[in-house]
Amino acid sequence: MSWPGAVQQVTGRTIHTVQQHTQARGASPFEASTFGIRDSAAVLVSHLTTYDGAHQPIEHSRFAWPADAVQISTNTATQPTASPSSADAPRAWPHSASSTTTT
Repeated sequence: MSWPGAVQQVTGRTIHTVQQHTQARGASPFEASTFGIRDSAAVLVSHLTTYDGAHQPIEHSRFAWPADAVQISTNTATQPTASPSSADAPRAWPHSASSTTTT
């Protein structure tokens, strides 16, 4: 099952949009201890929030990785929710999306 499908099955709500913020920063003492890295080592931290069609949050995730252990690839496709002839048609959640994280 796809991630959007699993979210809908668990929550009963359909993901309409996703907002994700990722930044590099120095590891916190907890992260350094957990990952077995120096306190000054860089980590990538990502906050991701999914929203339904009314822009109400469905879920929020926060994850962190040692920066030297990450490779991110994204492939996203969308389909219009309105008439294909409408240039300003709103977009639905991607029907196909994938991300790869290698640690």
